[in-house]
Amino acid sequence: LDPKYGFYEAVDYTRRRVGRRAAVIQSHMAHHVGMSIAGAANLLKDNICSKLFLSDERIKRAEELSEEKVMAGEKILNSDPSQGGERFPKEKEEIREQKLFCSPVNPLSGGSLTLFTSANGMFKGVYKGLSTVNGCTDSRSYIDRPHGAFYGFCDGTEVYPFFYHPKFKIKPSAVFSEGETVYKSEEKGLILEMRVRAEQNAEIRVFSVKNKSRVKKQLTLCLYSEPTLASEADYSAHPMFMDLFLKTEYDKENKLFVFYRKERDGDRVTACAAGFAEEDADFTYCFSKEACLGDSPFSFFDKALLRECYDRSIPSPCLFVKDDMTVDAGETGKLTFFYCYADSAEEAKRAALRLRSSGAEQKETLAPSPLSLSTVHGRIAS
Repeated sequence: LDPKYGFYEAVDYTRRRVGRRAAVIQSHMAHHVGMSIAGAANLLKDNICSKLFLSDERIKRAEELSEEKVMAGEKILNSDPSQGGERFPKEKEEIREQKLFCSPVNPLSGGSLTLFTSANGMFKGVYKGLSTVNGCTDSRSYIDRPHGAFYGFCDGTEVYPFFYHPKFKIKPSAVFSEGETVYKSEEKGLILEMRVRAEQNAEIRVFSVKNKSRVKKQLTLCLYSEPTLASEADYSAHPMFMDLFLKTEYDKENKLFVFYRKERDGDRVTACAAGFAEEDADFTYCFSKEACLGDSPFSFFDKALLRECYDRSIPSPCLFVKDDMTVDAGETGKLTFFYCYADSAEEAKRAALRLRSSGAEQKETLAPSPLSLSTVHGRIAS
């Protein structure tokens, strides 16, 4: 175990690979050796590594979290649905002033799916411990090369996003309530709205445009996401490698986009089926991140008026869907898009078809969020 270049990487005890005997993984990783050296230096030099990290103001702000203590025997969260009483705030909370980071978060839950919707429009979804979409992990990547899930309208000259970014002058407001987050903006005689909720392992987004002007408006709804269906640790360590094993397909008969991934070391499958609730939706789509993105952030909005479909998804898959919407003066246009998560592609498609047939736009009885709004405000940075 202790050759010329230090300790070998690991010992494998997996029976299906090595039988009853253990096998030494005869490889070396310099960054693991580096962590050992850093740990030794930290011990011998009065916690020097911790002090170095805490010299950064962004890390310093989170220091108090590492010092929190839990009293022995205290209940942290009682989620027994049989118990009555008001556990969570019912009132709505509107956030008008948006900021890039440390934005308030409203968690929405439905089944095994939890959506973390922030006031600035940044988003994270978790299904059975796996991230549903890619997400930005630092400020520079969000400003210079954002990735994740982004939604908005455009009309050929102007973009109306449902998120905040310095590239766009429009800053939508957000309204938090139990079971729903609403993003809203009013520009050029248009009231634009996106309502987000979760129910029964499904993420549902309802988009609406009210035309208050005296002329007909022609808009294009743009939906962009980078599905992962993987643990955040695995994906962030090797994103390009993980992209190779995410399968994508378009079910033309049912007008559904299907994504699924099988674990490398097991039989577990995680799948998502996405589509419009409206069966007559006239949309085009693209599965290739390279085809959607250019040199500038959110360049997929520039391609919103193109009318071709692009199925090729390797090496970097995404889902970019666009649908034209004509809204007469004084009228309101509406479209609903959903993502259904399940443990197989067929199960996800069945769930999507059930949701479509039942009318995804109609708001059902929602499962309460497992976290109150006050628990996460200021504590989760988007």
